[in-house]
Amino acid sequence: PIGLPVALGWIWKLGLPYVFFSGIITLLFGVGNIIMTYLIAKKLFNKKVAVLASAFLATSSWFFLYSSYILTEIPSTFFALAAIYYFINKRYYASGALAALAMLFKFPHGLLIGVIAAALALSHIIQRRQQLQQLLPLVLSLAKMVVSFVAVTLPFLIFNYVFYRPFTSNPFDAIFRPFILGAWHQSNPSKIIADQLYNHSFYFVEAFKQHFAFVFALAAVFLFFRRKWFSDSSKLLLGIFLAVYLSYFTYISNKDERFMLLFLPAVCIFSAAAFFDFFSCFRQQQRMPGKRVSTLLVVAAIALLALSFIVA
Repeated sequence: PIGLPVALGWIWKLGLPYVFFSGIITLLFGVGNIIMTYLIAKKLFNKKVAVLASAFLATSSWFFLYSSYILTEIPSTFFALAAIYYFINKRYYASGALAALAMLFKFPHGLLIGVIAAALALSHIIQRRQQLQQLLPLVLSLAKMVVSFVAVTLPFLIFNYVFYRPFTSNPFDAIFRPFILGAWHQSNPSKIIADQLYNHSFYFVEAFKQHFAFVFALAAVFLFFRRKWFSDSSKLLLGIFLAVYLSYFTYISNKDERFMLLFLPAVCIFSAAAFFDFFSCFRQQQRMPGKRVSTLLVVAAIALLALSFIVA
């Protein structure tokens, strides 16, 4: 993808210390991921969930490790989260442009358009909006996003055609040459896991090993239906985002822990929401005062984070 070379190429071009400045930029993208996780969680749930979700992300061993590496995952995820945030806030043109930038940093983020389209369609079905005049605004919002997505992506596709056309058999191969080459990486033989059970449960197992708090993400699946989170179109969007990305990376043969960084913020948000829901139910059953529950929450959160650091 052209995103990271463009974002960092100016450092090399100006003759500046490349490793130092590119590391600083990557670190800023990591901070941006934490901020976007906080903003999305606050919009979907509340401030308490937002603080805990961003803490889960910041203390995740994978995120902590790769936030200092010059790789595409964290920068691309920043743009993907920003695209989701702006779409939730009905800033459709900005959302489409940011989704395009996410894809230009990491090609699998092209899934975002499909995720948002699926969320809009499913939200329409759940809310039983049958009238055409109520459906049109949804189509228009998606169209705005697609227009800006195409506008940002088009220069890259034109460049591909001009550069690769002399070396390819047809215009399609020239235009989409980087995507075709990138698709081979899905079956990278050096990253294939022979054990089929571990292969299909790789991201579940590794996520739990690196952060014990992510066990609450499993509870969030139950709460997604029990609390009818799906009735909120924004929560539905984040849920489909997590489900689609997890399914895609579980399906492909290439397994790599850094791929989880693309959907880790969504795991953190749902884990934090389920964490507070669990203790809310516990408080009601035990009839505990608010201050006592707050203390218990803090102790439990610190214990989970400390245990994760010890194991990592």
